[in-house]
Amino acid sequence: MDVYLSVVPPLPCGVRAPLLTVVHDLRWLRTRSKLGATYRAWDLRRTVRHSDALLCVSENTRRDLIEFDSRASGKALVQRLGPGLVPPGSFQQNDTGLVMMVGSAVHKRNELAAAALALARPPWVRGVIGVGVSEQVRATLTNVFSCEWFHSVSEKEMLELYRRAEFFLMLGTDEGFGLPFIEALSAGCQVIATDHPLAREVVGGAGLLVTAGDANEVGNQLLLAPSVPVGLRADHAKRFSWTVFGQVCEAELIRMTQGPRSSTIPSGVLEAESCES
Repeated sequence: MDVYLSVVPPLPCGVRAPLLTVVHDLRWLRTRSKLGATYRAWDLRRTVRHSDALLCVSENTRRDLIEFDSRASGKALVQRLGPGLVPPGSFQQNDTGLVMMVGSAVHKRNELAAAALALARPPWVRGVIGVGVSEQVRATLTNVFSCEWFHSVSEKEMLELYRRAEFFLMLGTDEGFGLPFIEALSAGCQVIATDHPLAREVVGGAGLLVTAGDANEVGNQLLLAPSVPVGLRADHAKRFSWTVFGQVCEAELIRMTQGPRSSTIPSGVLEAESCES
């Protein structure tokens, strides 16, 4: 082969061609068992050593990667992912008053979000849509709001749920990229997230960022409905493109066959160039 693109770990053994690796997150450092984290750390260090370039899906991931292995500093650049399963042209503004929550993983902190909603009972919330949420979330909200609970939905069904919701709420601070935020934005939702570096990077002023705290503190910040203008949200969602992500991958792979970084990368495509080592 002329070049090799690695998009998920582990890195195959025996790759000798120039190598571009996509790095999604380093959350496993905090969430995997000691044995699992040790293996992933070994594989990532090997990947950093062998890769000619490392394409990080967020500046947050790039910072974590360089902190993990300083050899990445001269190889790591940033290009954000596209909007998950949400196709172009899906943005749809509505006023259903429905709040959508997704996932049962602890790091998504949906239990905190549910407790905050139940305590505050914001008047703008007319109902809750939950996809794959925990039993605790369901028990907290079922007798407070009109709720719809879903499990194992198809991509088509998931898209329809995003488009039915007016709001998307997720308070997790340990995402690698925060793809659900971008999916929700791209479908037209008002996004509510905890104010932290990744949310500021990928959501920024296109959503409501609340200060971290307990259920009472978060609930108090949810008494007023998010009201980010539709044009601002739609324009922000356009920044995330699978086409552009593919162009960057292609340009880097071409560059690897031509030696030092050249003008093959489309102007304005890269979010961040690699740093001096």
